[in-house]
Amino acid sequence: MPVQARAEGQEVEPIVSIVDPRPRLDLSKDQVTHLIRAALFEDATNASERMGAGLAEIWVDDDLDVVISFEDHYWPEEKEPTAAIDVAAVLGIELELEVMWSDPLFAWPGLGTVTQSTAEYTRMMLDAYRSHGIVEERDANR
Repeated sequence: MPVQARAEGQEVEPIVSIVDPRPRLDLSKDQVTHLIRAALFEDATNASERMGAGLAEIWVDDDLDVVISFEDHYWPEEKEPTAAIDVAAVLGIELELEVMWSDPLFAWPGLGTVTQSTAEYTRMMLDAYRSHGIVEERDANR
């Protein structure tokens, strides 16, 4: 825009905006939740625990302190989520752990503790259901 010449004796106060180009990190509840969940997946050592990491309910309060509630069928109660604890320590936030009970997603949830492979867990689970006549064979080409 064109600059107007000031009248004689009139001073113009310039408007100055200082912009800090450095990136800023303002952690949100959502960001903290994602970091903690990623750490839970890092802590998981088998297919069952990965399901437990995905099923865990994570609450973040206004101070960014975290409560993780694990589903008892898929995350062993005695297992410490060390990576999640480390992430909380790095962020300087408190972490509380609890266990919730609910119906398992699938019968025989313990099958996932014997394999790292989710595909193998799925095969074992379907075989267990089939052995009880609960699941029919599916065409693999569908």
